[in-house]
Amino acid sequence: YPFRVNTLTTFLITLIISMFVFNSLTSLAFNIFKQMSLLIGIIFLFKMTVATFLNLYKQIDNISNKELTEITKYIKENTNRDAVILSFIDELSLNRRMERDRFVVYKFIPAEMNTIPDWYEKELYKREVAKDLNKLVEINERGFSVDYLLSKKRLTKYYLELVKSEKPYYFYKVKP
Repeated sequence: YPFRVNTLTTFLITLIISMFVFNSLTSLAFNIFKQMSLLIGIIFLFKMTVATFLNLYKQIDNISNKELTEITKYIKENTNRDAVILSFIDELSLNRRMERDRFVVYKFIPAEMNTIPDWYEKELYKREVAKDLNKLVEINERGFSVDYLLSKKRLTKYYLELVKSEKPYYFYKVKP
């Protein structure tokens, strides 16, 4: 997605500059309004391009995060393949890196209509747990299952056992 936005923005900037050059070569008298509108358009598109590049850089920097790579490598090598992880880190590459199911992923809405209510209920529950960690104790009552918890916060609850930490990431086993 960011690459498409950058390509489109680059195309539009090239088109505007080309129009400006063509206009200046064909007409001798410049209209100040035309120049200002083109200048404002170029500045606006340049701002969009810079913002998109910065966002892309942030994503690439996030992917190359050494600590996150270490913790996901540990999860992949030391947990069961069918383990469910409740993650409070919204990094889309986690599923691919860990090769484990996450409890719920906000950006991945199910395509099948009959699974959307379950996804939504899990998303609401994750938000409740984010606000009050003690709600995690009620997980079995709600019919959900979570084996591990991944967070950027150091947590001290009797039902969480710290398994691995790579600051600022903490990986906990959820005790039943």
